[in-house]
Amino acid sequence: MSGIRSLARLLAPAALGLFCLATPSLAAPSQADLDAARGAVAGLYDRLLEAMKGAEQLGLEGRREKLGPAVRAAYDLQLMGAKVLGRHWRGLSNEDKQRWIEIFERLTIATYAERFDGWQGEELVIEQAEPGARDTIVVHTRIVRPAKEAVPIHYRLSQRDGQWRVIDVFLNGTVSELALRRSEYGSVLQKDGLTPLIDQLAAKIESGQASADVASELD
Repeated sequence: MSGIRSLARLLAPAALGLFCLATPSLAAPSQADLDAARGAVAGLYDRLLEAMKGAEQLGLEGRREKLGPAVRAAYDLQLMGAKVLGRHWRGLSNEDKQRWIEIFERLTIATYAERFDGWQGEELVIEQAEPGARDTIVVHTRIVRPAKEAVPIHYRLSQRDGQWRVIDVFLNGTVSELALRRSEYGSVLQKDGLTPLIDQLAAKIESGQASADVASELD
């Protein structure tokens, strides 16, 4: 299917967020911080739009290569990967933690590459940035689709080592990518352990179905 195949599948959120979007932090971020957070999302969106417009020429693997640096720069994949595993993270060896972060990074990049598979006039619009809970910033965006309702997507960012990076993504303002993945992967971890989960995700990536089971259709 050409274009963005399903905006709900794009970022795969389908459960309530791990943090409340509406609760402001006690220490309001400066305007420079708000601008930096907004700029981090803008950098990601610039590369995404390039990948969409060149999707056919790039192919799936080419889109992965193009989007990889932008996703790594925009996201705090280490923190997200740990949060996704929840209590299971603390019990892992350093080697297993590294194995998990590597597959989580590949999965995140592959999901973008699969879902941004063409361009049919969509616009990626960045709106305001505002203080979020727990010293975070929320950047509000919309994906505007010709002849279809725009889809609001909110990015929560946290600062680490002087950089504002995405730690969660909310579709329609209320549903969280992290919460969905935590729910989905937790049952596999509980039953089978880490290695079967990694193998399952690797197989999805290789088959071009990185987010096949973590999404619902949005038409």
